Amino acid sequence: MKEVTAGKSPLTDPGELLYRSIQQSGVAGLISDFYMTVAEPMIKQLSSDKKVRTKTSSEIAREYLGPVLGDAAKILSNISGVKAGAVRFAKDMDDGEFIKKEMTKFTKHMLGYFGLQSLWQTKALYRALITEYMTEILDYKTYVRQQKQLKRDAREQRYGGQVNIIDLFK
Repeated sequence: MKEVTAGKSPLTDPGELLYRSIQQSGVAGLISDFYMTVAEPMIKQLSSDKKVRTKTSSEIAREYLGPVLGDAAKILSNISGVKAGAVRFAKDMDDGEFIKKEMTKFTKHMLGYFGLQSLWQTKALYRALITEYMTEILDYKTYVRQQKQLKRDAREQRYGGQVNIIDLFK
């Protein structure tokens, strides 16, 4: 009923309908909330042939503890991932891909607090300071090959002989 009165199409998936009705009713209060966190993927998967996405621990923390503590849990998770990646790289268990991925997640999460992640200047700064620096340290040959390709592409795509940003760093 709620979907129809809001002008949306009614729920046709029986698993989604069951989940929403139990969640909205609040029959057992907080206990039903905890139960539904565990049972939601199971209920939805029973009624669907596709894979159902499950919530991560940081999403569950944000749902029950609030946004501040949820963000703190995500930051701690990212920091522990960076530390684990550093240990893997130091022990030569990994070629540096894991620490690069974790550093990328951490910096993107931290940049999300400033509201600047959509500006092209911020993206260029992020690329110059984090991505290229990590690639240069972890895989130097790939870094040199990428730089040569970028310079070649910049020269080929110049229009009217205008100065390109690549020419400023020669």
